[in-house]
Amino acid sequence: MKPHQPFETWIFDEHLSPEEQQRLTEHLRQCESCRALQQKWFEARGALQEKSMAAPRAGFVQRWKSSLVERKEREQRKQAWRVFWIFSGVASGVLVGVLVFFLTRFSMAEWLKLSVEVIHQFLGLTSSLGGILSAWMQLTPIPLHLFVSLLFLLSLLGLIVLWFVVLSRTFRKGEERSYEH
Repeated sequence: MKPHQPFETWIFDEHLSPEEQQRLTEHLRQCESCRALQQKWFEARGALQEKSMAAPRAGFVQRWKSSLVERKEREQRKQAWRVFWIFSGVASGVLVGVLVFFLTRFSMAEWLKLSVEVIHQFLGLTSSLGGILSAWMQLTPIPLHLFVSLLFLLSLLGLIVLWFVVLSRTFRKGEERSYEH
C-alpha cells in the first residue's frame, strides 16, 4: 500500500465519514504532496464550476427535431422490412413443409387426380354461380337489377372513401406525434 493511500482517494471524495475526514486533515498537515494535490483539485473543481455550458448554434433544436423525425421514419421502415422478411421466411418455411409432407404422402398420379378434381369443382362452382345469376336476372325486373347494382357500386365506393379517410387520419396523427417529440 502506498503511504499516501487512502488519503489521495479521499481528497476527491466529498462524502467522507467524520473519522475519515479527521484522518485526512491530520495527514494533510504532515504531507506536502497531498496538500498540493488537494489544492490542485480545488482549483480544477472551481474552474469547472465557473465555466458555463456552451450554447448551441442557432437552429439546433429545429435541426435536431427534423433529424429525429427522419431517424424515426427510417427506423420504422427498417422495422417494417424486418417484419416482412420474418413473415416471408416463416410462410416460406411452412409452405415448404406442407409441400414436403404432401409430396411424400401422395404419388404423382394422385397429385394429377387431385388437381383435376379441384379444377372440376372450381368450374362447377363458377357454372353454378353463373346459373344462379342468370336465373336471378330472368326472374327479377330490370329496375331491381339497376337498384342492386347501384347499391353494390355505392357500397364499394363508400368503402374506398372510408379507407382513404382512415389512411389520411392515420398519417396525419403520425406526423403530429413525430412533431411533438
